Amino acid sequence: ERHRSVRTLRELGEAWAPDLVLVYQMSNDLDRIATALVGRAIDPEADLNAIPEPPAPPSDLDPTEIARQTTAYELMRSKLGPLVVDLRPQCDGREPGINAAAAARVEARFRGVIACGRELGATPMLVSFATAYPDPERPLPPEFAAALKRANSLLSSEGWRRWVRLGDECMRGVAEAEGVPVLEVATALDGRPELFVDQYHFTPEGHRLFATQLADQLEPRLRARAE
Repeated sequence: ERHRSVRTLRELGEAWAPDLVLVYQMSNDLDRIATALVGRAIDPEADLNAIPEPPAPPSDLDPTEIARQTTAYELMRSKLGPLVVDLRPQCDGREPGINAAAAARVEARFRGVIACGRELGATPMLVSFATAYPDPERPLPPEFAAALKRANSLLSSEGWRRWVRLGDECMRGVAEAEGVPVLEVATALDGRPELFVDQYHFTPEGHRLFATQLADQLEPRLRARAE
């Protein structure tokens, strides 16, 4: 219940009565997990799994949410954010303890949506996450690196990509344990930067290819479900 995706599905699920619930890992979850596990001083003896994540805003009228929608906020974030990030260390995704705690939180998100979807009578399916430069050892173009800094100031570009891989591993592990199919749409898009405007948002052509891959892999499953 504490994850926004589960709350949203509960709020909208009854009205929509979905037949399918597709779960696509996105970077917002990595941001919130990094804020909890990396963005604060942590007692070395602390239980990382017990550290709370930042609460979601109560509504779109929350003062913080309103401020984030202003032009001034976006200008300050885009111009000063990368400079501030360069002044502090970032997590490179190599710390086993933090990685294990992050993996547990990612798994909990997947399991939460799967359980909620099943409660609604829907069939849950997981969708693989595509990125422009998936290899943590490969340098990012400057504009991609700057965009990633603005989105997540706590993980280095290498750390962010290692956590994406960690999320994919968790996704497939949860899928196998829960008997849920994985739609491997990322196979056709991963590592093709011409299909992305930054590290994870698609261009129009990227969106078209993503939709085609999704439709092609859903079609036989929908046919089997109907039969």
